Amino acid sequence: MSFLTENQNLLVRNERLDGLYAKPNGEKEVNFALKNARYLFNKLRLINYPCLLNESLNKVQFKKPPVYLVDKWQLAIQGVWAEIIVTPAIDRNRIDAFIEELKACQLPKNYFNEETLNRLAVQIIEALEKNDRARAAIMLRHLATSSSEFSEAYLLRIANALETDNWDAVADDFIKHNFIGRNDYILIVGPFRRNKEGQGDIKLTAIFGRIDSIPLPIEDLEVAAREAFGQLLQPLAPTFAIESIAACGNIGEQEAFLPPDCWCLSKSDRGPALVNMTAHQERLKHWTQKRIRRIFEPETANLILQLLDDKSMQFQEYWLHEAGHAAGMGLKLKIEHDLFPTFTQSGWEEYKTDIAGFYLAAKVLTPEQVGRLVAATFCIRFGIDAHRLGGPEKDHDVFSCVLLLDRLLLSGQFQLLENNQLRLLDVSYEGLYKATIPHRLEAEALIQQELAAVDNPSKIMEFYSWQQPHPFIKMLLDRLIERCR
Repeated sequence: MSFLTENQNLLVRNERLDGLYAKPNGEKEVNFALKNARYLFNKLRLINYPCLLNESLNKVQFKKPPVYLVDKWQLAIQGVWAEIIVTPAIDRNRIDAFIEELKACQLPKNYFNEETLNRLAVQIIEALEKNDRARAAIMLRHLATSSSEFSEAYLLRIANALETDNWDAVADDFIKHNFIGRNDYILIVGPFRRNKEGQGDIKLTAIFGRIDSIPLPIEDLEVAAREAFGQLLQPLAPTFAIESIAACGNIGEQEAFLPPDCWCLSKSDRGPALVNMTAHQERLKHWTQKRIRRIFEPETANLILQLLDDKSMQFQEYWLHEAGHAAGMGLKLKIEHDLFPTFTQSGWEEYKTDIAGFYLAAKVLTPEQVGRLVAATFCIRFGIDAHRLGGPEKDHDVFSCVLLLDRLLLSGQFQLLENNQLRLLDVSYEGLYKATIPHRLEAEALIQQELAAVDNPSKIMEFYSWQQPHPFIKMLLDRLIERCR
């Protein structure tokens, strides 16, 4: 949007095409323009904005506004003054929109307006979705002076990064959680990597939303993890549940879990993990019901699917998964020593994190709560991950599902029916607790073996090859799933 001025020699044909060349039928253009020049002048006076009116030229002069408004509205500048030559192409709707933005930039620094914040932040996401970085940078500078929700310096650093494609200055903001506003809104912009079918896909990504304060069964997870695992060589990354309002890039494609190291920023692994509960709930609603009922017989499926309405346990499951990555040797040390050369190795790591979460939960929760946690894991693993397009040979999440299923059948708590569906013998959450006893025993052994091998990290490959899943399990899972992506 812009004002048309003589100094800029802009044409009105684009406005005519857009239907913005608005003058009443039968009224002379010059009178229409003069009335609107007076209208603009009076609007400026109402907000006590320094201004002058030259009626002979239909020209309104006013104090030069911030640069982002000058750029957005393509204002002509004369020293400390801006000016608008009011033509018939400039109608009152456009004038009103300009005045609202001018009013916003006069607000005190502690000003917070939820409607303004949401409108501007969504416009920033929409601009980035169209790959219009220049427009997004202008809107970020506008937001920096229109609302006190986020640090002005933080928003300006993002704007500069969009213009220079240098994200070094933004990396520290992510680590220090500067993307969280005073009223728990969040805004993150940066390159984000998503692994899909074995390929690392990096896109400029943005998300605007709000922290979702979900009460958790385990309040201080790091303390609980240290007590359960004996020691914790890798500190737990803070994990925030968020409700997404607008997103684009790799998050816009319904990615629910956002690990810190997937942001392509310097030392981003020191930052927080995010769980996009909006995307997570949408995925569960769209996919899980049908797929869980495909794998498990009706009574067992009904028990598992009750967890679709338990946001607290769903979020706890994600956070326990992160605790599982920190258990034993710790994921960071394994990555440093390149211990995941194949999908099989990284699939073992995913499986270990799941069962370490079961083990930790059993130390601090009741059997009923542990069973509910297991059901939440099943909703994700068997409702979403098992159906990924790459299969167990090309996707570590699918391979981890094979291992999970293999141990479930070894537990003796599940029966394989003639139609290949699984039936829990004790259809209760305590039944799921009992069905994962082998998983918890295996987790305890693997964690201790990893801790003993810290000085020789490559030795862990021996631990993860001693009991491979039975070949039948892969065939069974393949019969029960439907490849989705």
